[in-house]
Amino acid sequence: MIVLPSSNRLFVHFETLVPTLSFKDIECYLTKHDIKIEKRKIDVIAREQIGKKYQRGAKDPSCFDCSSLTQFIYGQMGIYIPRISIDQAEYGTKLSNTNNLRIGDLVFGEGKNPYYYDRDERFASLYVGHVGIFVGDGFIHAANREKGVVFEGAESFLEQNCVTAVCIHSNIQDGVTLILPEKSTIEYDNHLRWRLLSEFGNE
Repeated sequence: MIVLPSSNRLFVHFETLVPTLSFKDIECYLTKHDIKIEKRKIDVIAREQIGKKYQRGAKDPSCFDCSSLTQFIYGQMGIYIPRISIDQAEYGTKLSNTNNLRIGDLVFGEGKNPYYYDRDERFASLYVGHVGIFVGDGFIHAANREKGVVFEGAESFLEQNCVTAVCIHSNIQDGVTLILPEKSTIEYDNHLRWRLLSEFGNE
């Protein structure tokens, strides 16, 4: 997982990264190297965007369209996902149904301007034009110009948007975000793992 150049953030799961090290050891190492740990959850980040304005094709985090919102939310965790909703639908792991959604899962609908995916036979009949992110008790999504970014109950959202659903990260809530110095040499999870193992003398 590459650090987003615009945010210097890296999302990691310490238990799978270096299971032999205690969180305290890792925290001390990161503090010494001026790397901060942000224990934020993706649903918290998503809810912070409620009330922002809608703008189709938005590139500024002061306003969003549906897919720039989900991209921004994941970006704040240091996780890259594509910009366009139909590309996000292909990027994640497809879920067989929406009965057991987890926080961070994305659910897609046709919307007003659906895209037809013709680059991959798996998505040959997929029309996607809207996306929302599941936050446990409903969805956060950039609805339209009139409503902006809103929370909507799960049942209501799924009635209108259920073309497909994907999981971007299977255990998103179990990770933390590292905020790295601007000139940090840590670029991805395995590099950090190597640095930690070297520091503590493990093979």
